[in-house]
Amino acid sequence: MLASIVTGAIGVIIIATAIFDLLWTAFVEGAGPLSLRTMILVGRLQKHLRMRFTTRKIIPWAGLSVILASLAMWTGMLWIGWTFIFSSVPGAVMVGATHQPADLWQRIYFVGSTLFTLGIGDLLPQGHLFEILTDFCSASGFFVFGAALAYLVPVISAATQKRAVAVYIWSLGHNPSDIIYRAWNGRDSADLGNHFDALIPQLLTLGEMHLTYPVLHFFHSPKRAASAGANIAMLDEALSIMEYGINQTCGVQSSRIHSVREAINQYVVTLAPVLRYVQSSGPPPVPSLDVLRQGGLPAKPQEEYEKSVGNQMERRQLLQRMARMEGWTWEHIHPSGLAIADEPRRRIVPTAAEIEPIAVG
Repeated sequence: MLASIVTGAIGVIIIATAIFDLLWTAFVEGAGPLSLRTMILVGRLQKHLRMRFTTRKIIPWAGLSVILASLAMWTGMLWIGWTFIFSSVPGAVMVGATHQPADLWQRIYFVGSTLFTLGIGDLLPQGHLFEILTDFCSASGFFVFGAALAYLVPVISAATQKRAVAVYIWSLGHNPSDIIYRAWNGRDSADLGNHFDALIPQLLTLGEMHLTYPVLHFFHSPKRAASAGANIAMLDEALSIMEYGINQTCGVQSSRIHSVREAINQYVVTLAPVLRYVQSSGPPPVPSLDVLRQGGLPAKPQEEYEKSVGNQMERRQLLQRMARMEGWTWEHIHPSGLAIADEPRRRIVPTAAEIEPIAVG
C-alpha cells in the first residue's frame, strides 16, 4: 500500500512540475526553471557544434531546436508522470483481450496512446478511479499541446520583428563611427534623432517580446546585417561616441541619447539569465576617434574619451557577450582599423579585408 502511494505521489509531482513550468513559461514573465535550463543546454550544444564545425549554417536551427526540446521535455514529463500513476496499482490497466494486468511497457504504451490519441481500446483502465484518471491524462495532453502551440506560434512573428530591428540599425551604418559619419551634414548629426525616436519603441517592444517568449533568446540570424545582438551593441557604441567623444553630442539632444540607452538597458536585462552563461573575452577595446577627426567631426581628446568610456566597461562587456551569443566578435562590431571610403557615398569602412564571421561562444 505504501509503495502504491509513493509511486502515485511521484507521478503527481512530475506532472505538476511539468504543468507549472509550462504555465510559468507561457503566462509569466521569463522562462520556467526547467525550460530555462533546457534552453541553455541546447544553446551550449549548438555552440559546441558551431565551434567544432566552424560554420554558421546551424545558427538558424538554434531557435527551432530549443522549441522542440522544450516541447519534448513537457511531453516527456507528462508521459513519465502518468506512467508512475498507472503503475501504482497492479490492476490499474488491463489487457482488453485477456483481462490480465498490463506489464510496464504496456502501461507506457497506454499512457502515450491516451495522451496523443485518447486510446484505442486494446488496454483498459480498471476501476472508477483510474477511469477518471484516464480522462485527466487525456485532458492534460490536450492542455499541454494547446498551450504550447498558443505560446510558440507568436514566436515566429517576434523573430521576424527582431530581424527587422537589426536591419533598421544596420541601415544607419555598418560600425559605430559609420553611423555617426553618415548622418554628418558638416555641422552635426542631428538627423539621427529622428531614427532614435523610431527605434526606442521598437527596442522596448522587442525587450518585452524576449520577456514574454524567452525562446526568442536563441533565434539568431547567420547574417551580420540581421544580427540583433551585434547591431544593438553597435548602436550603443555609437551612442557612447556621441555622448562622450564628440562635442555637443553631434547636435542630438542628450535626452534622446539617454532614452535610447534606457531602451537598450531594458533589452539587455531580459537577456541577463542567458548572458551569464556566455564566456567573456575580457573588456572590449576602446575605439579610436581619429577617423572621425579626419572626417571633420569635433572629436574630443582620446584620453578624455577613454576615461569617460571606462566607467561604462561593465555595460560594454554585457553588450560584448550579447554579440558573442550570436557568434560575433567585437571586431565585427567595431573594427580596429577604420578609414573614410574613397567613393561618392559618405562611409567609414574597415581598412582590413572583410572580416569573416567565426564561431564563438
